[in-house]
Amino acid sequence: GMNWVKYSGNPVIRARNPESATYGVGNEEVFWYNGKVIMVHEETTGLAGNLPQEQLIRTSTDGITFSAPVKMPLSGITTGASGGNAFAIDSRAGYVYGSFNSPATLPGARAEPGFSIYRMPTEQFVAGAGTWQKVAWIDSSITGKTGNFGSGFGKDGSGSISNWLPSVTVYYSYGDATNPGDWDLAWSSFAAPS
Repeated sequence: GMNWVKYSGNPVIRARNPESATYGVGNEEVFWYNGKVIMVHEETTGLAGNLPQEQLIRTSTDGITFSAPVKMPLSGITTGASGGNAFAIDSRAGYVYGSFNSPATLPGARAEPGFSIYRMPTEQFVAGAGTWQKVAWIDSSITGKTGNFGSGFGKDGSGSISNWLPSVTVYYSYGDATNPGDWDLAWSSFAAPS
C-alpha cells in the first residue's frame, strides 16, 4: 500500500490578494507534461456575490514549488467559462482538453444547462496563449435533462486521456436544473478529432 504524509508547508498555492479573496484558490486540476506538473486552478477575489474569477496555470518540477501564474487563454470559448471546469492532457497528440460549463439560464436553476469540450495544443496552453477549438457539446439534446454540469475526464494517474483514445470520455451530473433531488451521474464518449 501507499502511505501519505501531509506536507507541513501547506498551502503550496495561495491567493495573490488574500485580503480580497472571499473564496481564494480552488478547483485544481493537475497533469504531467515534459517532466513538469502543470496545475490549472481558479482564483476568485472580491466581495461575496461578486466574485471575479480567473483560470490560472502554474508549473512545478516537484509539486511543491510552483511558478508564478499565467492566465489561461480564453480565446475561442463561445459558451462561457463559469467555473468548475475540468482539464486533461492527450500526451500523444499534444493537446490539452478543457470542459467549460455554460452559465445557468433557467430561472431558479441551480445547475448549468450544458458544457462544451474544447482542445488546444499543449505548448500554447502552458504558455497562456492560443485558441481553443470546440470538439463536443453536452446538453439536453443528448441527455434529455435541463441540467448538465460538474464534468470530469476519464484519465490516468498522470492526468492523461491518451490510453483511451481515440475515445474521449467525460463524466458529469445531469438532471432537472432546478431540482437537486433529481440529479444523477452520467458519462458520454466522443471520438477525438484527428
